[in-house]
Amino acid sequence: MAKIYTILLLFTFALLVEMNVYGQIAKKNNSVTKTEAIDIADFEMKVFPNPVKSGEYVSIEFANFNSEKEVSISIINIIGKQLLNLEIDTANFKLQVAKEKFPAGIYILKAKQENKIRTVRLNIIN
Repeated sequence: MAKIYTILLLFTFALLVEMNVYGQIAKKNNSVTKTEAIDIADFEMKVFPNPVKSGEYVSIEFANFNSEKEVSISIINIIGKQLLNLEIDTANFKLQVAKEKFPAGIYILKAKQENKIRTVRLNIIN
């Protein structure tokens, strides 16, 4: 069992190393064809507790966020599958981490508002 966790941890690390600051997989060739109008978010995102126990609530708080526009929240597993996508319009939000949908592991929590993106690694434990 420890070998499986070690392999998953190494795979996750390799995947995170390949990710650029926008949460997308970086391409091996560095040829620049055009610039993309994506900003690193000027809003702050706090996620706690992190790690969170499976079945409990995780709080997501935003500071300096535009309350006139909705924020898209996504949770993505380590193989890139989007498990949750929802729209919120509040600076404070609580999300229950359901055991059935989110088993113990490492996930990427991504918040996007207009062209601003913020990502956080979310650890879920038993």
